[in-house]
Amino acid sequence: MTITDYNFLQKLKTEKISCSVVPVTVKNSVYFQNLLSTNVILLEGNWKRGSIKLNENEKDYFNTFLKNNFPSEITQQIDRATNIKSLRNSKSRKTESNIIVFLRGNQQIKINGIEVDLALHTHNFGLFSTVLESLVCDKICFVENLYSFLNVEKLITDDYIFVHTYGRLGEKLLDKIQTNEVLVFSDYDFVGLNEYLKFKEKFTKTTFFVPENYHFLFQTYSRPLKDTQKETSQKPSERVQNSTDEVAIKIRNQIFETQHFLEQEILTSL
Repeated sequence: MTITDYNFLQKLKTEKISCSVVPVTVKNSVYFQNLLSTNVILLEGNWKRGSIKLNENEKDYFNTFLKNNFPSEITQQIDRATNIKSLRNSKSRKTESNIIVFLRGNQQIKINGIEVDLALHTHNFGLFSTVLESLVCDKICFVENLYSFLNVEKLITDDYIFVHTYGRLGEKLLDKIQTNEVLVFSDYDFVGLNEYLKFKEKFTKTTFFVPENYHFLFQTYSRPLKDTQKETSQKPSERVQNSTDEVAIKIRNQIFETQHFLEQEILTSL
């Protein structure tokens, strides 16, 4: 059940509802068809111009049905736990996720307003992790994949703070970062280009990491976007499609022409 179902059923308790405004997801649902076929819900007229209402003789059954499907009161607090309590589905309402990041590096940086010796944590534990509220540093390198993040020093100088996010990069994360220079180390595909361009919109001094031997690596190790047919399984975002950035154009065109892309992990394994 979703919040749409809940709102619809609560409204049905007290008033008639025009057939034309019944949500399609509700109308096509199994529970709605069952309530209709058992006359718990009555149709007056037809689906084009009629309305539906609760059968007064079936109110007790209907209330039991509501209680079984919505065990707790719907509140303004929205998180996965309350979604389960109220709607029996953690994903029934969109929740705001915490921004979790992993960091590596050799510098002293400020995280959530606190000075952190990142070198100490990197040396002792391999990384530092936090629910990010703010990050202040001079140079940051965003690394898309975890394997590359854990091996990135083989490839990129350690004057950067290396960051890997739990989940996709979003605008809320970018707003929490203060830095002078950004390097994006990502897969050489449409998703990687989109991450790069997203950073560049926020931070003027942003570059996409392309190794000197990129052409050789692409020719030797690139893989098809989709193995079964030439149609790509990955579509460029509007941001990537319309970009006039030189690097983005070059890689975008290469992907379109070859229907192949290069995964970033190969760079740290050679």
